[in-house]
Amino acid sequence: MSDNTVSGTTWQLDSILGTGCQDTPRPFETAIWILKVGANPVLIPLGKKGPDTKNWHKIRYESDAEAKEAFGDKGNVGILLGQEHGVVDIDLDCPEAAAVARYLLPQDTSVFGRESSPRSHYLYSCEEAGEAIRMKDGAGKITVELRSQPGGKACQTVMPGSVHPCGEHIIWWKTDAPKPMPFGQLSTLIRD
Repeated sequence: MSDNTVSGTTWQLDSILGTGCQDTPRPFETAIWILKVGANPVLIPLGKKGPDTKNWHKIRYESDAEAKEAFGDKGNVGILLGQEHGVVDIDLDCPEAAAVARYLLPQDTSVFGRESSPRSHYLYSCEEAGEAIRMKDGAGKITVELRSQPGGKACQTVMPGSVHPCGEHIIWWKTDAPKPMPFGQLSTLIRD
C-alpha cells in the first residue's frame, strides 16, 4: 500500500489509484518503446532528472539497435516533449491531482510515475502542442503541469526504466501509445 502524508494526515492511495502493472523496464526497452511511438528518447545520467550532454535535444536514434547500444542499462531515459516531437506530459505533482485524474483525463494512454505515485504522468500525442501550462495551489506550489516546450525551449520527462533522484524507480502503469488529443482540450481538462 502507498502511504502518503498530506498536511499531516496519512491516508491510503491504493484504494483510489489501484496498483497498476508496476512494470520496471530496462532503459533501452523504454528507449525502443519511445522510438516505436514516433518520439525521441533522451539519455540521462542514472538518478538524475535531466541530461548533462550539450545539445541533448538534437541527438536522434534511428534504430532499435542504436537505442539499445546507447541506453543499455547504464542510465535514465527521457522522452522529448512539445510540438516538434508530438508528445506532451500531464505531470500531476500532488496526490489529490493524481486521484481525480482518473476521472477527468482520458485513461487509454501511457501512464507512469514513481513507485510512491505510479499514476502521476500521462502522455498524449498532440500535433499542435502549445506552451507549457502550470497550475499552482494557494501557496504557489505546482500541482499540475502540462509539459510541452516552454518558450520554445527543449523539454523532456524522465520515463520508466529510470531511477528518480530520491532513489525510487519510475514504473509503468499503462504502456499504451500516447493517445492523440488536441492540446486545447488537454489544457481545458487540467484547468477544470
